[in-house]
Amino acid sequence: MPKHVLIVENNELLVRMYRSLLNAFDSRVTHAVTVRQIVRLIQGLRVDLVILDDRFSDGTGVHATRALRSLVHTREVPIIATVSQPLDNSVAAMDGTGYAAVVSKPFQLQALTALLGRFLTKV
Repeated sequence: MPKHVLIVENNELLVRMYRSLLNAFDSRVTHAVTVRQIVRLIQGLRVDLVILDDRFSDGTGVHATRALRSLVHTREVPIIATVSQPLDNSVAAMDGTGYAAVVSKPFQLQALTALLGRFLTKV
């Protein structure tokens, strides 16, 4: 059964790259660009993995993660946070989020693909 991945990213080029990588894992994809969209979408959505940018027009990855963790059905879903040179205070804020992984931009495609494989090929 294909895994379902929620991509939360406002950069369309990165979304295309994620979709391409996830296609290799036969994963279904849902895309959101704001924290508000995540909260609305996730109510009726079952996902196996979240790829989450660290900054949005209406909040941060930490805000989005808190919203996801507040719901029973997404509390245990692994979240891969993607960050571009986090500021010292955002690193401290991320420590308590429970991210499964934090990946810095720009990505090394082989490393990102291997990381995705760890989450998407589990039985």
